[in-house]
Amino acid sequence: MMNTIHFLGRFHPLLLHLPIGFVLLAFVMELWRRWRRREGWEKPIRFALFLSMLSAIVAAALGYCLSLEGGYEAALLGRHQWAGFAAAALAVAAWRLRSNQRWAFPILTLNVVVITLAGHFGGMLTHGKQYLLEYAPAGISRILGSESRETLPAVGKLDSAVVYSAFIHPILERKCAGCHNPDKAKGRLLLQEAATLMKGGEHGSPIQPGKPWESLLVSRIILPETTEGHMPPQGLPQVSSEELALLQWWIAAGADTAVTASQVEIPEAILAILETKVNNAWRILARQATPPSARTLRMLQQAGIPVGPIAQESPLVEARLSYDTALTTQKLRMLRKIAPQLVSLDLSHTNAAGDMLDVLSSLPNLIELNLSHTAASDASLHSLRKARHLESLNLYGTAVTDAGLEQLKALPGLKKLYTWQSQATPAGIEALQRARPELEIWNGWERDTTFRQVQLKAPVISAEKELFEDSVAVALELNFGQVDIRYTLDGSEPDSSSLSYSGPIVLTKTTRLRTRAYKELWTPSEIADKQFVRVRYRPQAVALAKAPDERYSGRRGRVLYDFKKGTERFSDGEWAGWQGENVQATFDLGRVVPVSSVTVGALEDTGAWIFFPRGIAVWGSTDGKGWQPATTAGYPETEKQYSARTRNFTESFSPIEARYVKVEVKGQLHNPAWHPNPGGPSWVFLDEILVE
Repeated sequence: MMNTIHFLGRFHPLLLHLPIGFVLLAFVMELWRRWRRREGWEKPIRFALFLSMLSAIVAAALGYCLSLEGGYEAALLGRHQWAGFAAAALAVAAWRLRSNQRWAFPILTLNVVVITLAGHFGGMLTHGKQYLLEYAPAGISRILGSESRETLPAVGKLDSAVVYSAFIHPILERKCAGCHNPDKAKGRLLLQEAATLMKGGEHGSPIQPGKPWESLLVSRIILPETTEGHMPPQGLPQVSSEELALLQWWIAAGADTAVTASQVEIPEAILAILETKVNNAWRILARQATPPSARTLRMLQQAGIPVGPIAQESPLVEARLSYDTALTTQKLRMLRKIAPQLVSLDLSHTNAAGDMLDVLSSLPNLIELNLSHTAASDASLHSLRKARHLESLNLYGTAVTDAGLEQLKALPGLKKLYTWQSQATPAGIEALQRARPELEIWNGWERDTTFRQVQLKAPVISAEKELFEDSVAVALELNFGQVDIRYTLDGSEPDSSSLSYSGPIVLTKTTRLRTRAYKELWTPSEIADKQFVRVRYRPQAVALAKAPDERYSGRRGRVLYDFKKGTERFSDGEWAGWQGENVQATFDLGRVVPVSSVTVGALEDTGAWIFFPRGIAVWGSTDGKGWQPATTAGYPETEKQYSARTRNFTESFSPIEARYVKVEVKGQLHNPAWHPNPGGPSWVFLDEILVE
């Protein structure tokens, strides 16, 4: 009986929006009728009221069934239930008393208020009390008496930081506490405090110190998103690969809630992640800023100001005006429109000088400023007195003297200063160094260091798809002026003599495209790399020697030939995973055809114990009995921690005639020695095995 009640209760989230919609529809139609004094609206309003009554009664009944599952904070649940029952009663009254001129509209108005409160209380039950205001600006949160959960952890110095409170608790708070808090204790598990975390819930403690893969916390996170039991539930913000790596490392290190970073061994890969969590200007401003509007960015770009976000989904922006010798004061003043978000400005090799640089005083959030080879002077530096976040200042080849350096002592955040070929004397530089011993001052020609702040970004490889049947057009994009983009199509490393990009590249065969950006006096960009695979044959079926892990079955192996690339999330349902073993798949092409290459699509996420293949072997057969070796290849072991990434491994060979193609993918099998959990059974994740 209770199972039936619970089953019916699960329909409450499906239907709860119907009464809200119908009540609001009736209310809006009634307002419109009264304002415009229109006739003929009575029947539609009555019909909307009837539907709101019916759906409100059903939603309230199903909500009661759902509440019997438990796991909800009693007081808040009570408010939600009574508001829901009241909304249903008012819906009945609004329909029954529609003809009463005195009470019809007041009852309908009251129902709008009550059903809104019921919805708000329900949202608090399912998402936590802070859900509505979680990302609200600080001013709005203060007015409403709430504090956003997106506050910076108090991490000033890494060594003294308590690992749990500084790095682990924020992950649980952001990604887990919405369902495991005093208001909604799913599974009777509370994750807001260390004590309740270690105590656990109805399934025991989610933490097994020293055993991350046996810990329920980790095992639930790594389940495919579409699997029941995956946490956080599908549709909510998911745990990133870096966050998962931190959780696994902390549990493997003993899950001590009081240990500091200096008291525990930190692998290099984990250290790199932790250092990004320490408070700095970039993080502070990113939390405070709101992204500039697309209209504003477009207007600046049309005015000849190359501007864009510093990283994907970041609200902070950078402007690169280098080598623009026709700058005007009016053009620079346009930067004020993005002053709250502008953190990086490059004016090198421009005609910026004198009063033009006064605009710097209205850009208080600059973190990086490049004035090299401009007419910047001591007077120009006076405009930086408000730049309390400024960390890097390039004065190479300017007229700045010792008097200008004296002004820089007042910049609290300055970390790097470049003064080569300026008018500053060795004595002036030495005096500044004594006053600011932590400041790195570069006063000589060391290209790898002096210009490391101005390395070009890698071009973005843009195409409609990576798997194609006939041809695909590929564009190389870089939001930066006068840049020379070079590329190769044979997998070799591009240099300044490689093919020069001038427009979309049309590919008609499997190709590994690599590209790099060049610009005079700039450090070349990193190499961007992407492989495009031509799909020539579509297998009729695939036979696996060993089935993938049931948690990552990839629709029983069909993801290996469905021609849909998986994302960088191993739990997205588009990957098949095997743990601690090699993979052997035999493809039936349906007929004998010439075969000359095989491409294996793989995922690597070292924090989740997932590694690229160590080798591939291919055989062909016309009858599925006698097998002809086609090729074998080996790949080096991954030598350090990487965030999630994908890669296509293509092996070409002399053409063979085959209907059946057998592919063996050799996995890493065990985590390498450098891994936070060396020797543990590693995974190999595959999405596509393509035959050409």
